[in-house]
Amino acid sequence: SIQSLFPLTVTSVSTEEIVKGVPSDNLLAPNQSSIGFIESPRYPDAYPRALEKKYTLINLKTNGHVRLVFDDFHVHFQSEMQIVDSDGRELINTRRENRRPPAIVSSGNRLTLYFKAHDFTQTVVSI
Repeated sequence: SIQSLFPLTVTSVSTEEIVKGVPSDNLLAPNQSSIGFIESPRYPDAYPRALEKKYTLINLKTNGHVRLVFDDFHVHFQSEMQIVDSDGRELINTRRENRRPPAIVSSGNRLTLYFKAHDFTQTVVSI
């Protein structure tokens, strides 16, 4: 059979993740938002070398904002993470600055993160 000659399995993997949320309706904390997390594949272990990923963070309130805070940040200096604001302006690019970014608040209701490993990976070491 053809399967025994060419034992090949094809798997499609999505390279885009969309995370949506809305502010809390809690009267005691009206500015609190829903909380979500994004992680690189295999976190806390090293991410795959050929990884390309796009994360879109959306506040479903059209006049709202997205706040992004990094709890952990390990990107190989040859890999690249870019954060783009709602208006298309680049806020962060790790090719220029490879430290943990400060908290970011979008100008509109979305932020987009692009990540490209460029055949490099970062090993996370716990001490």
